[in-house]
Amino acid sequence: MRRLLRLEIKKANLKKYIIAAIVCIAFILLFMTVSIVDTLAHPTTQVKDSFDSMIRMASLLVTGTFLVFSSVMYVDTTISGYKNRTVLILFSYPIKRERLIAAKMILVSVFTAIAIFTGFLCSMAYLVFVESHFDALLNSVTSANLQFGLLKAFEWTLLGVILSLIPFGVGMLRKSTSTAIVCAFILIVLMQPIMGRATVGEFLLKTIVVLIISASISVYALRRSTHHVDL
Repeated sequence: MRRLLRLEIKKANLKKYIIAAIVCIAFILLFMTVSIVDTLAHPTTQVKDSFDSMIRMASLLVTGTFLVFSSVMYVDTTISGYKNRTVLILFSYPIKRERLIAAKMILVSVFTAIAIFTGFLCSMAYLVFVESHFDALLNSVTSANLQFGLLKAFEWTLLGVILSLIPFGVGMLRKSTSTAIVCAFILIVLMQPIMGRATVGEFLLKTIVVLIISASISVYALRRSTHHVDL
């Protein structure tokens, strides 16, 4: 599997994804800046956001952005191969088909996890900066706030990786690149009402349920897509 992962890393041209991820994080920070500036520009009608509320907003922005990002990566690395039939060349190798696709899934999942967590860290660092220099938040940032931010970073990184398996599975079953991306956008719409302001216990329980659903869809899609291809 290590050799397969190394091969996938070389084939994937990660540089373009890294650059794209940096651009995405920059736009997320820009969106947060607009929100903060709007609040500061209208002090009589707008109430400053707290660090925790801004982190909750960042949770949806970062996770949602890289959920779509991961679906695009799955399209580029895996699903498009079924559409243009290049997967037939891949499956001609003397390696189990499941291992070949699993290597791609691991690569995208790890990249997604790193991107989401990095996005959170950048958001937290940015909030600390604007609060210390512009008094932009409701309260000063404390160690408790930073612990809350790190907790959310771990929670939503885990959730983002798990959710990314659903667009992969649906896209693989339909052999459709657009379906995978549309599925990611639908999940973004559902994230806020489902996860909301859940406690740690509630978040964990809901994440387990999502994991079961995601794993079921992705495993079924993996088996079906590797055993129903004519060479």
